[in-house]
Amino acid sequence: MPLRTVQGLDVLEDDFVLEKPVHFTPTFVVIENRREVGRITGYHGDAAFWEMLDYILLTLSSPTVGN
Repeated sequence: MPLRTVQGLDVLEDDFVLEKPVHFTPTFVVIENRREVGRITGYHGDAAFWEMLDYILLTLSSPTVGN
């Protein structure tokens, strides 16, 4: 899965569609086909992050490589 870092308002509206605005940092947004399919707001430690990301990745239509 490619990773893109976006700072502040550097997001262009034509890049992708978010379900809702980003208000807190860190916020990790998973995008598929230019649409948000999941998000993790805040950081609750390594184990929680990877568990939440794995759950989001299960919803994707294309196969991915796990961590």
